[in-house]
Amino acid sequence: MKHEILIISAFPPSKKTAGQNFTRMFLESLGINRDLNITHLYFSFNNDSAEYDKKPKNMEEVKINNSIVQRFINYILYILLFFINPLFIKRLNFKLILFLLKNKRNYDLFILNYSQVFIYSLFIPNEKKILIAHDVIYQLFSRKKGFIWKIFKYTAFLTEKLVLSLPNTEIFTFSKKDKALIDKLYKKSSNVIHLYLPEEIYNIEINHYDKKSICMFGAWNRRENFESLIFFIEKIYPLLNEEIQEFKVRVIGPGLSEDFIKKIKKYKNIEVYGFVNNPYKIISESQILVAPLFEGAGVKVKVIESLACGTPVVGTEIAFEGIEFDKGLYLAKSPTEYVQIIKELFNDVDLKYKNELRMEFLKFYQDYEKKLDYILIKKLQE
Repeated sequence: MKHEILIISAFPPSKKTAGQNFTRMFLESLGINRDLNITHLYFSFNNDSAEYDKKPKNMEEVKINNSIVQRFINYILYILLFFINPLFIKRLNFKLILFLLKNKRNYDLFILNYSQVFIYSLFIPNEKKILIAHDVIYQLFSRKKGFIWKIFKYTAFLTEKLVLSLPNTEIFTFSKKDKALIDKLYKKSSNVIHLYLPEEIYNIEINHYDKKSICMFGAWNRRENFESLIFFIEKIYPLLNEEIQEFKVRVIGPGLSEDFIKKIKKYKNIEVYGFVNNPYKIISESQILVAPLFEGAGVKVKVIESLACGTPVVGTEIAFEGIEFDKGLYLAKSPTEYVQIIKELFNDVDLKYKNELRMEFLKFYQDYEKKLDYILIKKLQE
């Protein structure tokens, strides 16, 4: 029996960011099952296209570009629907709403991927649906300071409570921490799933590493990531220069401006890679990944992927939240603590350390029964 599934994603599937990479790998895994007919609708604000290693043949894909007229309407909605958090309105598209109202009986299951598209569940209230919560949005806004953020925090609570409480809704999240938070805030049960690890990670062989090497990895156009990079350069890097000779810093990921790249390239031991199709070789050959994150919510994919590459991580409580694995994570609370831990790891991390960390983490994380495509197909077959 063929099952008709409609998936709505807030971003196009690709390797550009962690969330987009999850979407890509989820769709590729789902596409292996020929009993599914998949329709995937995704939003693209910068004309980004979907990118696959193996595009599912049983999937129809539709890119949604919000027009200038649509964006103007959304600005009006921000004012009229002041009790709805703006993050949930940004991708409100009237053509898509009409499509859902007209065609909702044609699908066996709806999957809303990212909180930014959860608002569409209001137009299919009684249909069977899955919401994939990459973050708990209330927590995301509660960590920001200032009066306006307090308002957004409360509207996030109201909006999340509204969409998560609809009937025939199953919620999936990526950590026991977020599961507990959703239960506490909204009295709703949710399912914990694992993020997908890219095939390139499984193909890594760690037979070489660069001594005294640090990497930083992320989509730098995201404010919390960029601020962590600034913190490293302004607070940690000068102390490292005083304490350690001839270390390397590798900055991997898209989103840095040309002016900023020119600025940090003046430092002799900082290398800027930009977007790399396969960053995992660079990460696996580094001794340490540094993640001084002070904002954000949800599981940090860069930390998961770094551990899977055999590279320990020095970072904040926010960087490590939701990760149950307790090896290879080193908490630092001040620039001097970062420097002290980095110095110790430069001495301790070798090939044996890296390979043991990698194997232990993969053994812990390779639980296919916690993969979304496995759970979803099992549910459809019941």
